Amino acid sequence: MVCAGGFCRECVTEHEDRLYCGTCFAAHIEQGRRASRRGRTDWGRWKAAAMTAASLLFLVLGYYALGRVLAAIPADVHDGTVWEAPFKP
Repeated sequence: MVCAGGFCRECVTEHEDRLYCGTCFAAHIEQGRRASRRGRTDWGRWKAAAMTAASLLFLVLGYYALGRVLAAIPADVHDGTVWEAPFKP
């Protein structure tokens, strides 16, 4: 994008080895933002949905495994009688 307008040294902005006036620089930056949003929008949504689903699956499986481990603890541990058994080397 070239406006071919005149500008003074205080108004010029250098970006990627090119000189831009303030208006053209703002338009250049906005054009780059729009292009990056268009290119990543579809993949970004699928990626976010997949990461959320994987996180929820991981949490559910983790809580299930923790419940199985806690349920496997013998009742003697809860009663305190397992600690009363004599120690035999």
